[in-house]
Amino acid sequence: MSAHQSQPVFPPTDPTPIFELFRGGYGTELLVASSAHFNVFGRLANEPQTETALAQALGLERRPSVVLFTALRAMELIRVNAVGKLELTDLARNHLLPDGAFFMGDYLGLGSASSGVVNMVKLLRSNRPLGSDNDDGVAFIYREGKRSAMESEELARHFTLSLCGRAKNVAPYLAKVVPMGGVTTLLDVGGGTGLYSYSLLQANPTLRAVIV
Repeated sequence: MSAHQSQPVFPPTDPTPIFELFRGGYGTELLVASSAHFNVFGRLANEPQTETALAQALGLERRPSVVLFTALRAMELIRVNAVGKLELTDLARNHLLPDGAFFMGDYLGLGSASSGVVNMVKLLRSNRPLGSDNDDGVAFIYREGKRSAMESEELARHFTLSLCGRAKNVAPYLAKVVPMGGVTTLLDVGGGTGLYSYSLLQANPTLRAVIV
């Protein structure tokens, strides 16, 4: 695969606010779940912990714990210290510990019983995709021996084209910042529409891409 246009086409306006509005609900649910259901901040109050130890204390498997910890780091509520352990930031210590003078965890707790938060907690604890009520549930991922929504042509097309709306806005920026010097071939595994590869090809005319 090669691209004939020399440069990626950037959107005329920055779509970031729309992405943030769409994804913001998940951030709220993860924040409230961390404070009201998992007591993440209380567990880190006295000493830093490794990701593995904290995940075990929370009863979470690796995948959901990575989702949760990554979100909290992005919110600047926890961070990784010099020895690789998770610790509270000043923001979390000042506002999310019950003994703090400016504690606001009770305020966050107002949302703890909302359907979105309760469902998020369920998903994190079960380590199963949305819409999967048991271990045999259908998911938009492929796992050998498991049913996948991607086996349905209609569902696969809908899911792929839905992600296309994001990719065509994000891909040009990805191609701009990812260094590809010295790279001759790009293997794009699970590339979907191929828009990310296409933008990289536009930004790097000598590059060759293989989408699988």
